Amino acid sequence: MLVDRTVRRTSPSGVRQSIADPAEVPLRLGEVLAGALHAGALGLIAMNFVAASRYGALLLAFWDGHTVGMRLFKLRCVDATTQAPVTAQQAFIRSLTAQAFVVLEVFGFFGSLVEVADLLRPLWDKRNQTLHDKVGKTVVLGELVSTK
Repeated sequence: MLVDRTVRRTSPSGVRQSIADPAEVPLRLGEVLAGALHAGALGLIAMNFVAASRYGALLLAFWDGHTVGMRLFKLRCVDATTQAPVTAQQAFIRSLTAQAFVVLEVFGFFGSLVEVADLLRPLWDKRNQTLHDKVGKTVVLGELVSTK
């Protein structure tokens, strides 16, 4: 039950005034700050989603199927059926799906399970594909090392 703690008084000129109880000012300030922090956190999550998905998609599409980490470990993302370089559309779909799984972590334990399932899926998948590889119709392959 809410209790109205507004103090009402009449000024010397006869005008009725309502002023907040000074004891409640810190509570209201705390509510405002909590709301601002919540909105800021959601904004950061959204910015991270956009930045990370663009990073992955742009590098995969225009850097020969590599991200920085994939190039370091000599891995390449290719089309799952033809093993041709990924198209920009495939790269964006794959990257957006991967980031969507990361954002699900915000929703607690279930969201974390979804991401873990995505990352562990290559252990039992015949083609070693993650869920975001399946959605983007891509596969990550190791590059052949020449022995010159």
